[in-house]
Amino acid sequence: MDLSWLTEKLTKQPSSYQYKTTAMHQHIDDAIHTVQKIATDLRPSILDHLGLSAAIEWQVENFIQQSGLECHLSIPDLAIEIDEQRATAVFRIIQESLTNISRHAHADLVNLDIRFIDNTLTLSITDNGNGMTPLQMNNPEKFGIQGMHERAMHFDGELSIDSCPGKGCTVRLTLPQNSIND
Repeated sequence: MDLSWLTEKLTKQPSSYQYKTTAMHQHIDDAIHTVQKIATDLRPSILDHLGLSAAIEWQVENFIQQSGLECHLSIPDLAIEIDEQRATAVFRIIQESLTNISRHAHADLVNLDIRFIDNTLTLSITDNGNGMTPLQMNNPEKFGIQGMHERAMHFDGELSIDSCPGKGCTVRLTLPQNSIND
Protein backbone atom coordinates (compact mmCIF):
# COMPACT_ATOMS: atom_id res chain seq x y z
CA MET A 1 0.00 0.00 0.00
CA ASP A 2 2.84 2.35 0.83
CA LEU A 3 4.43 1.67 -2.54
CA SER A 4 1.14 2.40 -4.33
CA TRP A 5 0.89 5.65 -2.39
CA LEU A 6 4.45 6.55 -3.33
CA THR A 7 3.83 5.69 -7.00
CA GLU A 8 0.81 7.98 -7.03
CA LYS A 9 2.81 10.84 -5.47
CA LEU A 10 5.61 10.39 -8.01
CA THR A 11 3.41 10.65 -11.11
CA LYS A 12 4.65 14.19 -11.70
CA GLN A 13 8.29 13.20 -11.23
CA PRO A 14 10.79 12.05 -13.87
CA SER A 15 10.08 8.74 -15.56
CA SER A 16 13.09 7.14 -13.84
CA TYR A 17 11.18 7.29 -10.53
CA GLN A 18 8.09 5.84 -12.14
CA TYR A 19 10.17 3.08 -13.70
CA LYS A 20 11.73 2.29 -10.32
CA THR A 21 8.39 2.09 -8.50
CA THR A 22 6.94 -0.09 -11.27
CA ALA A 23 9.91 -2.43 -10.93
CA MET A 24 9.44 -2.47 -7.15
CA HIS A 25 5.76 -3.42 -7.62
CA GLN A 26 6.82 -6.29 -9.89
CA HIS A 27 9.38 -7.54 -7.36
CA ILE A 28 6.78 -7.45 -4.59
CA ASP A 29 4.24 -9.30 -6.77
CA ASP A 30 6.87 -11.91 -7.64
CA ALA A 31 7.77 -12.37 -3.97
CA ILE A 32 4.11 -12.79 -3.01
CA HIS A 33 3.65 -15.36 -5.77
CA THR A 34 6.75 -17.26 -4.62
CA VAL A 35 5.58 -17.33 -1.00
CA GLN A 36 2.14 -18.56 -2.09
CA LYS A 37 3.75 -21.33 -4.18
CA ILE A 38 5.98 -22.39 -1.28
CA ALA A 39 2.99 -22.48 1.07
CA THR A 40 0.98 -24.52 -1.44
CA ASP A 41 3.87 -26.93 -1.97
CA LEU A 42 4.33 -27.41 1.77
CA ARG A 43 0.65 -28.00 2.48
CA PRO A 44 -1.60 -27.72 -0.53
CA SER A 45 -5.16 -26.61 0.15
CA ILE A 46 -6.37 -29.73 -1.66
CA LEU A 47 -5.14 -31.68 1.39
CA ASP A 48 -7.54 -29.71 3.60
CA HIS A 49 -10.48 -29.68 1.21
CA LEU A 50 -10.39 -33.07 -0.53
CA GLY A 51 -8.16 -35.20 1.68
CA LEU A 52 -4.94 -37.14 1.45
CA SER A 53 -5.89 -39.38 -1.49
CA ALA A 54 -6.74 -36.42 -3.73
CA ALA A 55 -3.61 -34.53 -2.63
CA ILE A 56 -1.42 -37.53 -3.48
CA GLU A 57 -3.07 -37.91 -6.88
CA TRP A 58 -2.53 -34.18 -7.50
CA GLN A 59 1.14 -34.43 -6.45
CA VAL A 60 1.74 -37.46 -8.69
CA GLU A 61 0.13 -35.68 -11.67
CA ASN A 62 2.37 -32.64 -11.07
CA PHE A 63 5.40 -34.93 -10.80
CA ILE A 64 4.54 -36.64 -14.11
CA GLN A 65 4.05 -33.30 -15.87
CA GLN A 66 7.25 -31.78 -14.51
CA SER A 67 9.56 -34.79 -14.77
CA GLY A 68 8.13 -36.60 -17.79
CA LEU A 69 8.67 -39.89 -15.93
CA GLU A 70 6.27 -42.79 -16.05
CA CYS A 71 4.63 -43.10 -12.65
CA HIS A 72 2.08 -45.66 -11.45
CA LEU A 73 -0.03 -44.96 -8.38
CA SER A 74 -1.89 -47.62 -6.45
CA ILE A 75 -4.11 -46.03 -3.83
CA PRO A 76 -7.25 -47.22 -2.03
CA ASP A 77 -10.55 -46.32 -3.68
CA LEU A 78 -11.91 -45.16 -0.36
CA ALA A 79 -10.63 -41.99 1.26
CA ILE A 80 -7.70 -42.53 3.59
CA GLU A 81 -8.92 -41.58 7.07
CA ILE A 82 -5.93 -40.05 8.80
CA ASP A 83 -5.54 -36.97 10.98
CA GLU A 84 -4.31 -33.66 9.59
CA GLN A 85 -0.78 -33.85 11.01
CA ARG A 86 -0.16 -37.37 9.72
CA ALA A 87 -1.65 -36.45 6.35
CA THR A 88 0.82 -33.58 6.09
CA ALA A 89 3.72 -35.85 7.08
CA VAL A 90 2.75 -38.49 4.50
CA PHE A 91 2.28 -35.87 1.81
CA ARG A 92 5.67 -34.27 2.54
CA ILE A 93 7.43 -37.66 2.53
CA ILE A 94 5.91 -38.42 -0.87
CA GLN A 95 6.82 -34.97 -2.13
CA GLU A 96 10.44 -35.26 -0.93
CA SER A 97 10.80 -38.76 -2.37
CA LEU A 98 9.51 -37.67 -5.77
CA THR A 99 11.74 -34.60 -5.71
CA ASN A 100 14.78 -36.78 -4.96
CA ILE A 101 13.86 -39.16 -7.78
CA SER A 102 13.45 -36.28 -10.20
CA ARG A 103 16.76 -34.66 -9.22
CA HIS A 104 19.05 -37.60 -8.59
CA ALA A 105 17.77 -41.03 -9.62
CA HIS A 106 17.93 -40.84 -13.42
CA ALA A 107 14.94 -43.19 -13.36
CA ASP A 108 12.30 -43.65 -16.02
CA LEU A 109 9.73 -45.54 -13.93
CA VAL A 110 8.29 -44.85 -10.47
CA ASN A 111 5.73 -46.91 -8.55
CA LEU A 112 3.79 -45.62 -5.55
CA ASP A 113 1.74 -48.05 -3.51
CA ILE A 114 -0.38 -46.87 -0.60
CA ARG A 115 -2.45 -49.11 1.65
CA PHE A 116 -4.37 -48.61 4.85
CA ILE A 117 -4.78 -51.83 6.81
CA ASP A 118 -5.58 -52.32 10.50
CA ASN A 119 -5.22 -48.60 11.30
CA THR A 120 -1.77 -48.49 9.73
CA LEU A 121 -0.81 -46.65 6.57
CA THR A 122 1.90 -48.26 4.46
CA LEU A 123 3.59 -46.45 1.63
CA SER A 124 6.12 -47.76 -0.84
CA ILE A 125 7.82 -45.59 -3.48
CA THR A 126 10.10 -47.49 -5.86
CA ASP A 127 12.14 -46.23 -8.78
CA ASN A 128 14.36 -47.98 -11.31
CA GLY A 129 17.08 -45.34 -11.17
CA ASN A 130 20.75 -45.39 -10.30
CA GLY A 131 20.24 -46.03 -6.57
CA MET A 132 22.28 -44.76 -3.64
CA THR A 133 25.21 -45.95 -1.59
CA PRO A 134 24.83 -46.32 2.21
CA LEU A 135 27.03 -43.22 2.55
CA GLN A 136 24.62 -41.19 0.41
CA MET A 137 21.58 -42.47 2.33
CA ASN A 138 23.11 -41.68 5.73
CA ASN A 139 24.75 -38.37 4.87
CA PRO A 140 23.85 -35.94 7.70
CA GLU A 141 23.88 -33.10 5.19
CA LYS A 142 20.98 -34.65 3.26
CA PHE A 143 18.20 -32.77 5.01
CA GLY A 144 15.45 -34.18 2.80
CA ILE A 145 16.12 -37.78 3.83
CA GLN A 146 16.68 -36.73 7.42
CA GLY A 147 13.38 -34.83 7.40
CA MET A 148 11.51 -37.88 6.10
CA HIS A 149 12.90 -40.01 8.94
CA GLU A 150 11.99 -37.35 11.51
CA ARG A 151 8.43 -37.02 10.20
CA ALA A 152 7.92 -40.77 10.46
CA MET A 153 9.45 -41.02 13.94
CA HIS A 154 7.32 -38.15 15.25
CA PHE A 155 4.25 -40.36 14.80
CA ASP A 156 5.92 -43.61 15.93
CA GLY A 157 6.23 -44.57 12.28
CA GLU A 158 9.09 -46.25 10.53
CA LEU A 159 10.79 -45.11 7.34
CA SER A 160 13.34 -47.27 5.57
CA ILE A 161 15.28 -46.79 2.37
CA ASP A 162 16.43 -49.82 0.45
CA SER A 163 18.87 -48.97 -2.30
CA CYS A 164 21.95 -50.17 -4.01
CA PRO A 165 23.92 -48.46 -6.79
CA GLY A 166 22.50 -49.33 -10.20
CA LYS A 167 19.47 -51.09 -8.72
CA GLY A 168 17.06 -48.22 -7.98
CA CYS A 169 15.61 -47.26 -4.65
CA THR A 170 12.60 -48.05 -2.47
CA VAL A 171 11.31 -45.78 0.28
CA ARG A 172 8.96 -47.55 2.70
CA LEU A 173 6.84 -45.85 5.33
CA THR A 174 4.74 -47.54 7.98
CA LEU A 175 2.65 -45.10 9.95
CA PRO A 176 0.15 -46.08 12.67
CA GLN A 177 -3.10 -44.12 12.90
CA ASN A 178 -2.56 -43.61 16.64
CA SER A 179 0.64 -43.36 18.63
CA ILE A 180 1.95 -42.49 22.06
CA ASN A 181 2.88 -39.03 20.74
CA ASP A 182 -0.80 -38.10 20.22
